[in-house]
Amino acid sequence: MATRATQPDEIYNLAAKSHVAVSFELPEFTAGVFAVGALCILEALAMTGLNARSYQASSSEMSGLAPPPKNERTPFHTRSPYGISKVFAYWTTVNYREAYGIFAGSGIVLNQESERGETFVNLKISPAVLSSSTRRAIGHFEHSVYTIGSASTRAS
Repeated sequence: MATRATQPDEIYNLAAKSHVAVSFELPEFTAGVFAVGALCILEALAMTGLNARSYQASSSEMSGLAPPPKNERTPFHTRSPYGISKVFAYWTTVNYREAYGIFAGSGIVLNQESERGETFVNLKISPAVLSSSTRRAIGHFEHSVYTIGSASTRAS
C-alpha cells in the first residue's frame, strides 16, 4: 500500500466538484470519488495501523435544503448525489475514528475560492469591476448595475 511505503503524517481528502449539478449527470463517478474515495483512505489507515492524521473536506451541500443560517449543527438534508456522497464520507470518518481510534476529522467547508470558470460569482464580478475602474480612469463616470443572482439569499 502507498500509505505504508510513504509513511505520511497527514492525509487530506480535498476531493470536490466544481459544479454540484454535474453530480446528477455522473452519479456513479461522484459516489466513487467522494464516498468510496474517503472510505479507501480511512480503510488504508485502519489496516496499516499508520499513525497519520486524516482530514475529510465536507461540504455545505450536505445540509442541502435546510434553511439558513447554516452551521456545523445544521441537520443533513441533501438533495444531490454530491451531497449524499459527502454525507457518506462524513459518517464514514466518524465511524472509523470511533471504531479504530484513528485521528480523523471532517471540516464542513463553505464559500471557497479557487480558479473557476466564468459561471462562478467571482468571475462574474471581477471583469465588471475592472471594466468600471478602467472607465473611471479614462474619465467616464457612468453608473453600472450588476445582476449576479438572488437578492433573497441571507448570509449566515
